[in-house]
Amino acid sequence: MSYFEQLTAHYRDVRARLNAGPPPPWAQPQAPDPAPAMPPPAPEPLALPSPPPDLLPGAMCSFSTKAAILPVLDRHGLTWQGLIARNNRMEYVNARAEIYVLLRERKWSYLQIAKLVSRDHTTVINSVQRYHARKETK
Repeated sequence: MSYFEQLTAHYRDVRARLNAGPPPPWAQPQAPDPAPAMPPPAPEPLALPSPPPDLLPGAMCSFSTKAAILPVLDRHGLTWQGLIARNNRMEYVNARAEIYVLLRERKWSYLQIAKLVSRDHTTVINSVQRYHARKETK
């Protein structure tokens, strides 16, 4: 028998098996019933300090972000409403820049930060650049 005849016979047998349909249920291999696995223990929830809901009124962000912003506000002795107000005093400017950098480290976009503090995104970009420039000169 030539190679071509062997190959043709092989494919004829394969097509016959494929076209025959599923094997009868008694011919199918039976998988053993797996023992019920114990579910993994639930992870311990992270204990993040959750700020009171009225502490950052108007801030549309998660509690973990608010918890990250609160120490900056406390360090500078400012409130959220005072921070987002149109105030150009240096203590407000520096606190805003520090919050912008903090949010950028948390992978926030400039546009998201700008919407949070009611500013233009170019203002946020400029503030972050000035913050880093001040850090480099110190």
